[in-house]
Amino acid sequence: MKFFRFWGFANSDSQTKFGEHITTWGCSNESLEEAIANANRRANQLVQKVNHPEPGLYEQYTHGPLREEIIEEFAAPDSQSNEPFAIISRNNYGALILNTSNLLFADIDSARPSWKASGGFFSRLFGGSSPDPTNQLIEKIENLCRKSSGLGMRLYRTKAGFRVMVTSRTFDPMSSETNQILKKLGSDRLYEQLCHRQECFRARLSPKPWRMDFTRPAFRFPYMDYAQKYMDDWVEKYVQLSANYATCALIGNFGSRQYHPVADTIVRLHDFYALSDNDLPLA
Repeated sequence: MKFFRFWGFANSDSQTKFGEHITTWGCSNESLEEAIANANRRANQLVQKVNHPEPGLYEQYTHGPLREEIIEEFAAPDSQSNEPFAIISRNNYGALILNTSNLLFADIDSARPSWKASGGFFSRLFGGSSPDPTNQLIEKIENLCRKSSGLGMRLYRTKAGFRVMVTSRTFDPMSSETNQILKKLGSDRLYEQLCHRQECFRARLSPKPWRMDFTRPAFRFPYMDYAQKYMDDWVEKYVQLSANYATCALIGNFGSRQYHPVADTIVRLHDFYALSDNDLPLA
């Protein structure tokens, strides 16, 4: 997973052919000084890419790991590695995000039937009914579980669609097998790209602020001294409002009921944050 504890920014030593210095961020898990040095290297590399462009390289250098505050890290109790298998971070609009190194999540927008399809506009016009997106997705999931012996999935409803968690085994977020599963489920393409960028799977744990009639944060992580007090106050109000909403609602389990040990932990962690015992509106 591409998450870093230290972030620093720096200006390029030289200018681009347009007469400008480039400022960019660098990151490190060792020290702030190393993060600043990394930022300086990246800024100078970007100047070279601007002055001597090659296809795809500018995008490669500008689309680095996300600058997200690490809220909590979780290490497997029986693992010999110091690397966490799950991280909770705060994204650029203030929501908590669960990041997992190998437990597959899929983010799926609610299906919108085409007017050409059976049950589309003309069918509704003449008294027909449109296909139920939930039933369509359940059918996809049940087919996948039947074709892949031992595969188990957990399905949730979100405000704008669905979330699927594979509970029976782990996946490499960068593998072609993962891409195939996500495509078969109809996962959002931007979500797939973000998983590749961060080398992990992601699931939002807390509501989107605008769905609670609340403003986005005015600052992005890492917060300067003058912004920290603002963010502390923002988070306090955000948490208070979030108590009146849920992020998703459980629809059910499908396929194998045998949970992988990692999934058992992640399900409890995810549901603690994202679900509610009360019938709260989704946000």
